[in-house]
Amino acid sequence: MIAERFERIGRARRAGTIVALALAFTAIAAIGSAEPVTVLQQSGDASNRLDLVVLGDGYTAAELGKYASDVATFLAAVFQQQPWAEYRPLMNIYRVDVTSAESGASHPENNVTKNTALSAAYNCSGIQRLICVNITAVNNVLSRSVSATQRDLVLVIVNDSVYGGSGGAVAVASTHAAAVELVLHESGHTLGLLADEYTDQPPVCSVLFEPSAANVTMQTQRGAIKWTSWIDAATPMPTTTTAAAVPGLYLGADYCPTGKYRPTYNSKMRSLGVPYEQINSEQLIKRIYNFSAPLDGSSPSGTSVSVSGGGSTTFQVTVPALATHSPTVTWQIDGVTVATGTTLVATAPSVPSGAHTLTAVIQDSTAMVRNDPSRVLRATRSWTVSGGTQTAPDAPASLTVSSSGSSVTLTWTAPATGSAPREYVIEAGSATGQADLANFATGTTSTAFSTSGVGAGRYYVRVRSSNAAGRSAASNEALLVVGGVCTGPPAAPVLSAVTAGSTVTLSWSVPSGATSFVLEAGSATGLSNLANTDVGGTPSYVATGVGAGTYYVRVRAKNSCGTGSPSNETTVTVR
Repeated sequence: MIAERFERIGRARRAGTIVALALAFTAIAAIGSAEPVTVLQQSGDASNRLDLVVLGDGYTAAELGKYASDVATFLAAVFQQQPWAEYRPLMNIYRVDVTSAESGASHPENNVTKNTALSAAYNCSGIQRLICVNITAVNNVLSRSVSATQRDLVLVIVNDSVYGGSGGAVAVASTHAAAVELVLHESGHTLGLLADEYTDQPPVCSVLFEPSAANVTMQTQRGAIKWTSWIDAATPMPTTTTAAAVPGLYLGADYCPTGKYRPTYNSKMRSLGVPYEQINSEQLIKRIYNFSAPLDGSSPSGTSVSVSGGGSTTFQVTVPALATHSPTVTWQIDGVTVATGTTLVATAPSVPSGAHTLTAVIQDSTAMVRNDPSRVLRATRSWTVSGGTQTAPDAPASLTVSSSGSSVTLTWTAPATGSAPREYVIEAGSATGQADLANFATGTTSTAFSTSGVGAGRYYVRVRSSNAAGRSAASNEALLVVGGVCTGPPAAPVLSAVTAGSTVTLSWSVPSGATSFVLEAGSATGLSNLANTDVGGTPSYVATGVGAGTYYVRVRAKNSCGTGSPSNETTVTVR
């Protein structure tokens, strides 16, 4: 047996899962505010990335700096190894700062109990180095702190230097340097769906069915072996060499000394401290692509585009840049390759008359993958492209505007259909529908425009598409406010009153943008027959010598855009 193996990882992992589930059913869910989250790497939208969330346990508030350092050290060790190093750009990584009351982890074997947020404890299921955590507590933290789309993989770092950890739905590791290997092995199970390649038991060996895992087989015919594309023609079956990284058919795997075979003599799924080797790395890469397609975006946004007359249309796809290579892009018209690269400029002469299919084929051609029957390393994006007489483009959409000081930014989306724009025209007016303040062409097909030195005021802005055949209808109209000009009356204040004899003291909150206040008082609810007075910008008012009676009081906030809604009505009784 290999001495450094983590005490029969397969048995420990299953035992840890049983205990973790027991804790999950018996724990009381914690209710609290979201823990702080630090984005360690954001390479793309969570919907198209493998998202890793790291939590800590046994770190006090004073030790959160150490926690951040421990996480950085741990991840650096993970991403030194393949295929994690090459495919790290397909991941988002988040660190959640979980604070514990006490430092460290519980050690029942030493009668040491620690009060920690996630209840990390060694000696789980009687295995000294097996660390379990409270899965319910972990899930509560995740629910509070990250969305459901941001937690494909979950790792808990335990603030204890004694070697240990566990696998399953939540990977757990101590800060011991060797615990990284445990997590990498367990990720082979959790992410890669790989089987153990060692033969010691338990679990019990079973040879009833062909295993579903990519790294174990019962087949002995070369053509029927799952990883046959990796086996050199001169390699004998079964394979007996002890050399590293030689794919073949090696007897003994999945807890069975006979009847099942593994792809290499050794690998990380058999022993810690060695590479995954080819077949396991290939499987991990394919599993990563189950979460992250090699296509991040494309333009134009629509599916039908007309390229007519003297015009042209730029087609573009965005692909992720991996550590040392990027997926390739091939452009095809009706299945015939016409160009390569992430951008294609289609001119009218290059598009035959009628409707045709333009397709961008994105392919990760890494040498680390030879067998991809499901084509997860491949993505396509297609448009129906029409040639013919050019017409005026359709209107842009989704215009948004923003300002900072005297600088303004406009963004919009290109027309989804119709002839392609050659440029855009920006209109701005002093009132809705007008263009008395600006009417100019951008001279570019960019769907963003920025400028500075814009005077304070309110601008009603629209954008039109333009080409040689004419201009489109206007986009949606957006109100651009520059220089602190209000966009509307302030919100309603919150009013309170205190009566002392014949003195009434009123105070209220100050809504954003309020410059002054109007005090209303009536002899009945909703009336202002006793007072309707602008009391200035101070959010309080003191009235003395008020006669006996009951008064119904409200206050409204004002600015240059008008007077806002009334506050809550307060009943004031003077006796």
